[in-house]
Amino acid sequence: MHRPPLPRSLGSAFAVADARAAGVTASRLRAHDLGRPFHGVRVAPLGHRIEVSPEAAVLELVEQYACRMTEHEFFSHAAAAVLWGLPLPIASVRTSGLDVSVFAPRRAPASVGVSGHTVRRSLAHVVTHPARRVRVASPASTVAMLAARVPHLYDLVAVADAAVREGPGCAYPQHGAGERVQSRPGHHAPSEHGHTGIRGSLAST
Repeated sequence: MHRPPLPRSLGSAFAVADARAAGVTASRLRAHDLGRPFHGVRVAPLGHRIEVSPEAAVLELVEQYACRMTEHEFFSHAAAAVLWGLPLPIASVRTSGLDVSVFAPRRAPASVGVSGHTVRRSLAHVVTHPARRVRVASPASTVAMLAARVPHLYDLVAVADAAVREGPGCAYPQHGAGERVQSRPGHHAPSEHGHTGIRGSLAST
């Protein structure tokens, strides 16, 4: 079946509302050749799909979700860490959904493919990412958010160290996306008390 081409102005990922405004019919937007990563978002057919790293997959989802993002939402947790190029262990990158947050008292985003969070305003600082132009938790806020999610202290310290070392702008994903964190040989595991204390210090930043 012949399908009319999509306007080039829409790009590879676009909001349904933008497509309709550009003259794309509802039937074309229902066609099976278009991907539907999130409600209200379509992805143009890209031909042969190549396998990408978990970090690159998150960045694709960020780009796609940005099409429908409201002014109150921002990327957080693992999604923010990938945006800043922070070296997360693979298990923390492969979460159940794209991390998107809002400040209380707003309700957490609820959509298929999204892991929504409501955050107290005093516990997070939101900035615009310098390269991707999306709202995202700052590097320091991102580290604090990850304190309860990253399972091992060594990994958490590595994330915090990267955020401090790279400065306010952090590394962009091309510098940090492929890194894997490993425990340094000869280092002993900290006590549970020390582990909790560091998590508490990070969470209070």
